[in-house]
Amino acid sequence: MANNNSSPHYDVFKKYFDSSQNASLYEFVQKNQEYIIQNQEPCGDIGIIWHKHFKIASHASGSSHTSHSATTVSAPSATPSSEPSRTSSESASSSSSSSSSSSSSARTVTPEFLNTFESTYKNMNNSSKWTLPSGLIVEDEMFQYGITRDHEDAAHSFILDTSNKIWLEKFDEHDWQEIMQKNKVELDPVDDRIASYLESFVGKHSFEELMEQARSKHFDPINDFDLDWTQSTIETALRLYPANYFPLADQTESDILKRIWIFIDKAFDNLPVVVRSGEMESKSSSDRRNLDNFNESRKSHGHRADLLIKESRNEFSCCEAGKDDHGSEGTKEKNEAGLKEPKMLKDMLWSLLSSFPEAKGFVVVGIIISGIKKTK
Repeated sequence: MANNNSSPHYDVFKKYFDSSQNASLYEFVQKNQEYIIQNQEPCGDIGIIWHKHFKIASHASGSSHTSHSATTVSAPSATPSSEPSRTSSESASSSSSSSSSSSSSARTVTPEFLNTFESTYKNMNNSSKWTLPSGLIVEDEMFQYGITRDHEDAAHSFILDTSNKIWLEKFDEHDWQEIMQKNKVELDPVDDRIASYLESFVGKHSFEELMEQARSKHFDPINDFDLDWTQSTIETALRLYPANYFPLADQTESDILKRIWIFIDKAFDNLPVVVRSGEMESKSSSDRRNLDNFNESRKSHGHRADLLIKESRNEFSCCEAGKDDHGSEGTKEKNEAGLKEPKMLKDMLWSLLSSFPEAKGFVVVGIIISGIKKTK
């Protein structure tokens, strides 16, 4: 029985201390995942709480044990965030990767949430997991990390956030080489004629010079679509300057998409796809959320995107737009780049693979717009 000055979990820690030759908080978490889930406290950072329990129990036992390995149970100050896809009724069982960051607005993890997360993990086919050169298994590491978080994280959806510092510490350079090269998509080089057209603007500085150069050639919108689109994009952008559109003031996200980023919409005019804007609901997201829902009157809605690129029932890309650029640490950027958009993209990939199970090499693209800055 623990005394009043020790951790309420002293007996569990003591048993662990007695059986371990090199006790650490990291090892304790690995060996006691079920216990931690069952005894999660309703509020507070789970990493800080168990770090404190570890120190108290270590002191009470008269031993000195390290908690430096608690990088996997640290406070979520710079951790990625994402809703669990079918972890709380949202998840697919294979891992994917994204370049995203954390969200301070992620929802709080509950015992029910963790139970569903654990169930998803246990139902995975081990042969489908991703084993890295070091022998570490990506899904196993994400699960071990996920159970220590007190807010929703990309790991709960088995999405590997390559911008999360915890993975830089966890995986070695050989692991990272494989992670960053796995199924890497190489973009086609810029067409020589487009490159030549763009180079023709070198040395032009005034609005008049630039506009004159933009209009110096005529491109057929059907036979030379890419060149015509490039020319149209430049002209549209140039017109914003005499209109005193910058710096941005009270423009809405819709204004920015319509005036600055309209070229994204126009880029698909020669393809059998459509671009829809205005908080469009993702059907892929909705379908996945309703996999086990047989009550049509209580249908769950999917995530909404500022731009949705699709063909009939199939979705390929989405865009989230923000009026202001607060950098990678901005709450909106963290929430949408590290939480919402990766979830939608995984839903799209799940939907495409479900519709075309024999196909390989699907690529889905996410676009994040922050004012006049775009990332993808």
